[in-house]
Amino acid sequence: MPEKKKLSKTREMLVNEYVKSLEQDQLPWIKEWGSKPPHNAITKTPYRLYNKVLLWYIQERNHYEDSRWCTIRQAESREWFVKKGEKSIPLEFYYYYNKRTHKSMTIEEFYKFITDIRKNGSLDEEQLQELLKEYVLTSSSFNVFNVQAQMEHRHYLKDGTEYVKATDYYQLLKEIKAVMLAYK
Repeated sequence: MPEKKKLSKTREMLVNEYVKSLEQDQLPWIKEWGSKPPHNAITKTPYRLYNKVLLWYIQERNHYEDSRWCTIRQAESREWFVKKGEKSIPLEFYYYYNKRTHKSMTIEEFYKFITDIRKNGSLDEEQLQELLKEYVLTSSSFNVFNVQAQMEHRHYLKDGTEYVKATDYYQLLKEIKAVMLAYK
């Protein structure tokens, strides 16, 4: 009997969420989605395939109004911080890896590479097939958080004492501005 392949974290989560929905007599895949499609908050790139379906489902289930997602590293580049206790959502990134050169290409880059070879005729079909054997489609995983629901937007105060939520920071600025205007 063939060995069962283990599902990736993304696919496992997607399957588990759909099973839960079925157990509750809900069919989430036949519903009209109310939120915007999920996309990366920093690059603005829309998520695709399993990632899109999973994030869209999570947005709807948790009533997230914001469709922006990002990794911890991306969040920190904007001074956004994951709230304590929040759980990330695992996603997959597919790419082609060259076993000989140890270099990788996105799927789009790989298809353009092959298309260009075919167009300019630099390799015959047999040589192209040999070249293709050097590449393997592989994936890696990464974790994302919803920007609005799972993160705090904090700023560092000039006196160096503490971090505060952005909303508190802007409220403080408004109060200072009001006091300054009152003394003019």
